[in-house]
Amino acid sequence: MDLFKFIPGADPSFLENGQTLNKIKTASWTERYVEAGEFEITAGVSSGLRSLLPVGTMISHIDTFEVMIVETVNLKEDTTDSVGEPQLTIKGRSLESWFRQRIVGGDIESYVFLGERLMLPVNEYLLAMDTSWEQTKTMIEDHVINTFTGQHDDVDGFAVISNQQHIGSSTSQARVMRKQNLHSAVLELLAVDDFGIKVVRPNPGNVDPTKTEFRIHNGIDRTADVIFSHAFGDLEKPEYLWADGILKTDFFCRSNYYEMRGINETIEGFNRRILYVDCTDLDDHLDEAGAIAAFSDIQAAMDVRGQQALRSQAATNLLSTDVAKRSRYKFKRHYDVGDIVAVHGNYDEQSVMRIVEHVTFLDEKGETGYPTLAAVNE
Repeated sequence: MDLFKFIPGADPSFLENGQTLNKIKTASWTERYVEAGEFEITAGVSSGLRSLLPVGTMISHIDTFEVMIVETVNLKEDTTDSVGEPQLTIKGRSLESWFRQRIVGGDIESYVFLGERLMLPVNEYLLAMDTSWEQTKTMIEDHVINTFTGQHDDVDGFAVISNQQHIGSSTSQARVMRKQNLHSAVLELLAVDDFGIKVVRPNPGNVDPTKTEFRIHNGIDRTADVIFSHAFGDLEKPEYLWADGILKTDFFCRSNYYEMRGINETIEGFNRRILYVDCTDLDDHLDEAGAIAAFSDIQAAMDVRGQQALRSQAATNLLSTDVAKRSRYKFKRHYDVGDIVAVHGNYDEQSVMRIVEHVTFLDEKGETGYPTLAAVNE
């Protein structure tokens, strides 16, 4: 894991030139499907990394296109290594965590001056009817790339790419996003159809090779090529569960003003199992008159929300497993974070699972890494 930093130019969002990082004692690098990835570097104070990696520095390594940003640099002089040298600990997360610096709906042009303070009219941020992944792309672009405020807010070195290969079903609906930071709003939309977000630094494979891409994706189906198998020693500490009645058959949605029941007419009596779905966020910004006026839209949104909740249930008898460090399949060569793979466990159990995380460790003994798998919510 050869780490390097990007040397900021006139516009720090364009990642052009790099510098190798040396004298690292240990490092961990975690890439994730949905939540922000993270890294941690430890080194002696004499390494010079405190000045090389100030807060806000962007870093990567040669075996990945992921970009992460330094968030903390910690030095405890009473924490020393075997020769008495104080130790630095440098931590950060993947670049999309920077989205916390923007507020959904907080367009700078909507501010008005009032004395010495800036006052913002309370306006909901509306997303037109579309798929959740296209809405995520639109929302990021509106708040980061094309903010309609010219040079004040726009980040020119970033681009957003959505859904290069969609797996599974999907739904479309118009949405009202509650006021929150942009990263939180992105995670909220990604959860709708089990999508993830990936940062890809500039390279010839990007749409614009000079820009860093934020890719909204849900992986590649590799179930025919990547089969983690108990018989071949790929699995460690698998957990199995055989149970009855886990999956719900119907949904019951409740908002602040309305209720909706979704019924599967093929299910009767004892076999009917009802899932409760909270839809209060759909109309909590409305008064009673507004909710009556928006009845049709709220009803449609509740139906979509309920159907999505039923679809997201995962039926699996192989609950979880670790992958052996000496597995036949290698990260970035055979699979990537977000990809869907086959898992053949013991007891004739087979599952389709997603790579939701990969951790790489570096220390004096060398480099190791392993993925984390989870059920696919489609």
